[in-house]
Amino acid sequence: MKVQTKITILLVLVVATFLVGLWAFRAYDQRKFRRIAEERYNERSDSFQQFLDHHGRPLQAMVDDYTCLDDLVHAISDRDTEWLSRDISIEKVDSFHANAVWVYSVDGKRLYGVDNLSSDGLSDVPIPHDAFTRLFAKQPLVHFFAKVPHGIMEIRGGTVHPSADFDRQPEPRGYFFAGKLWNQPSLQEMAMYTGNEVAVVSAGSQPVENYNDEQNGLIAFSRTLHSWDGQPIAHLVVRNESQVVRELNRSSRRLLLSLILFSLVLLVLLSVSLVKWVSQPPRQIMESLRRNDPGPIEGMCRDNSEFGELARTTKQFFGQRDNLIREMEERRATEEALRKSEEELRHSQKMEAVGRLAGGIAHDFNNLLTAIIGYAELIANRDGADSTIRQHSELIRKAGEQAATLTKQLLAFSRKQLLQPRVIDLNDLVIDMEKLLRRVIGERFDLRTLPEANIGRVMADPSQLEQVILNLGVNARDAMPTGGKLVIRTANVHLDPSQARQISKSLAEGDYV
Repeated sequence: MKVQTKITILLVLVVATFLVGLWAFRAYDQRKFRRIAEERYNERSDSFQQFLDHHGRPLQAMVDDYTCLDDLVHAISDRDTEWLSRDISIEKVDSFHANAVWVYSVDGKRLYGVDNLSSDGLSDVPIPHDAFTRLFAKQPLVHFFAKVPHGIMEIRGGTVHPSADFDRQPEPRGYFFAGKLWNQPSLQEMAMYTGNEVAVVSAGSQPVENYNDEQNGLIAFSRTLHSWDGQPIAHLVVRNESQVVRELNRSSRRLLLSLILFSLVLLVLLSVSLVKWVSQPPRQIMESLRRNDPGPIEGMCRDNSEFGELARTTKQFFGQRDNLIREMEERRATEEALRKSEEELRHSQKMEAVGRLAGGIAHDFNNLLTAIIGYAELIANRDGADSTIRQHSELIRKAGEQAATLTKQLLAFSRKQLLQPRVIDLNDLVIDMEKLLRRVIGERFDLRTLPEANIGRVMADPSQLEQVILNLGVNARDAMPTGGKLVIRTANVHLDPSQARQISKSLAEGDYV
């Protein structure tokens, strides 16, 4: 792994660790803030419930006082409406923050009613009179809500007993109800004292689910308002929105995004600095060494840093290397000249001996080959000779000509003379050699020639190529003593540098047949 890669990975790990730390801090902060938001939600819910209890306390106190009042028991039994109107006046109703009061006898008949709303719809308590027995069957004090023309009314009631029956166990002597209207001014008063948004929605509407949006500082909860028979008639919806919480969350998010952006910008700056000051100088030095050229590091040699010192050392190395190569080339040229001189001397001595030997036998051997070739032509031209005889004589003549060519090659070698290549078609040469090869290798071999080269013309000595093909056939015959199949094929191939080096180090890449 490269040093630049290692440093880059280290920088990425540092930034990633920083981001993970930010994420962990953010998660911890959100968890802490969620806990605070839950505590705020519970506090708001409890405080509102306490306000409702406090808000209904005067009404409940009025019910508690009058339902255990002996004078009220006597007034109900004597049907003393004068006492009722005098003692339960509108001023008394206002002193308990109530809006209406109803007094009923034990048989459910209304004895007295008063309200400060001047409404004809409040002459009776808004429940059926025959429901009193069911309403107070389980408990002597009740609390419910009812719909009236002015809106929703909170009603608290109780059975009337003498003061001595404070536990309210004996049979009731009558019924007492007090109501307080929950209209828009009342809801605004609740909102003002609690710091919440308060609204009443009908029971047919979907009730607002309790939720706590700590991100936006919004909490909401609801209270169901039940009628005398326990059926919901409305929902009291309470919402509270904190601008401070919302701004704190926004500030926290902006701070987190700013830190992430800062870390990314820092990573980019460090990466650019790494490439410019750490990675680029070694790359220039490597490029200079790869090209064997001090040009890429010329500007770096004027730098006073460690890389500048390394660049000057590299440039000095190039100078020493050029001197060494020059000396080696001069020595190699001297040795090569000496070797060539020695080789020419040995070759001249060898050629002199071989030339004398070849000159002594070449004339006699050529005479023998001339006779063989001549007799083969006479046999082939004889009248009456069949095709087989002519074919055999033609093969004899061709073999004699090849032997004469070998004699010429031997004389050319002994005299250090260059051969005379010419342009020939390798496909035709292979086809012409097929008959001779069949006679040489025998009948037990299946010989096939496949001239498949699209471009088969080459520059070569035909005699040498014929000898090469003949040698290949003989070697194949010796390698397959029990017979076999021999295929001689021509083709066009392209050799890349690696394939050419596998065949011969001196062979160049290119197209071949």
